[in-house]
Amino acid sequence: MPYHLRIAFLSASLFLIGETVKAKNIFHVMIQKPASIQGKSFQFTYDDGLEVIAVTDTFIGNQLSFSKEFFSTFATLKISYTDNDANVYLDRYFLGKKPAIIVFPEKEIVSGNGFFNHSKLENVVEIYQSKIKKERNEFCKKETTEMSQFWAKNGNVWKTDSLKIFITN
Repeated sequence: MPYHLRIAFLSASLFLIGETVKAKNIFHVMIQKPASIQGKSFQFTYDDGLEVIAVTDTFIGNQLSFSKEFFSTFATLKISYTDNDANVYLDRYFLGKKPAIIVFPEKEIVSGNGFFNHSKLENVVEIYQSKIKKERNEFCKKETTEMSQFWAKNGNVWKTDSLKIFITN
């Protein structure tokens, strides 16, 4: 095969692989808020796998529905709510290709039990409750323990010749 054809084939292959890696998905989400809360009390952003984007869609009645592209396994939706006393509540969710529904019940707002405590979720994973987060926390705990043991054994590596410590261990 001539050299220029090999280069063209390789370039086309790399382009197709790059496009496959950045293949876009679309998530759909519907969020229902209590009637007693103004839509302006909410702020939404999502991470599409490439960047964090502010959601500019607005509530129609008590519902907000939107669809967006994402380029990762899941999109991450961040919802923040500010109440009348300037308290800020925040939660994050993983969204996939299946249509997602998040419903915030009125009774939780009135009872003062917190905003996100008993929301109804469909095709949504709350990040703070996810297996991924728990595994990450366990990993971080283990790594912190190991680092503490390393420092106890070797002293503060920032004040000593850290290269010497790593060579002798």
